[in-house]
Amino acid sequence: KGVMQQLFTQAIRFKDDQGNDFPDWEEKKLGELCITITKGTTPTSIGHAYQDTGINFIKTENINKTGFIDVDSTPKISDDCHSELDRSSLNEGDVLFSIAGTLGRTAIVQSKDLPANTNQALGIIRLKDKRQNVFITHCLNTAKMEDWVRKMVSVGAQPNLSLTQLNSIRIPFPCSTEQTKIADFLSAIDRKIESVATQIT
Repeated sequence: KGVMQQLFTQAIRFKDDQGNDFPDWEEKKLGELCITITKGTTPTSIGHAYQDTGINFIKTENINKTGFIDVDSTPKISDDCHSELDRSSLNEGDVLFSIAGTLGRTAIVQSKDLPANTNQALGIIRLKDKRQNVFITHCLNTAKMEDWVRKMVSVGAQPNLSLTQLNSIRIPFPCSTEQTKIADFLSAIDRKIESVATQIT
């Protein structure tokens, strides 16, 4: 976690393959990087019931703290319900960010999770460039982002973020090559942590 904070505060910087410094980072609004940022609907609110088999309906509680989506634990919905909830039909590479209840939990939708849909407690962040999803997900997990979330919800009684607030999140953005180096480095750390956790289990 400490290394991640240093990377995103630029206390640690990578160099290019020739040993030169990368350009300065830009700051961009999350909405500028996305095709869309949206959320889902509770099936029962449109007359559908949950069922034992069918399309995975991902809720915040189905995402663990390491960003793994446990589809075995998800409720299921029918094909008809999934079609009616077309706006929140998930694609591989979508970034999920919890915006109600437990705030700030993140996951990247994998092929194993599909077909799937979600409710209004999870924001769906669909990036213009899916290759940025690992970098963006790690960025959304920084202490700076946790502080921002706390400030945003401190003015309201209910712990939730609006899609407008989600769109306005400011992301520190390196050039694509440095971004890839950071994402690869952090993914390697994640794989190591997962491997150690498996050994302990």
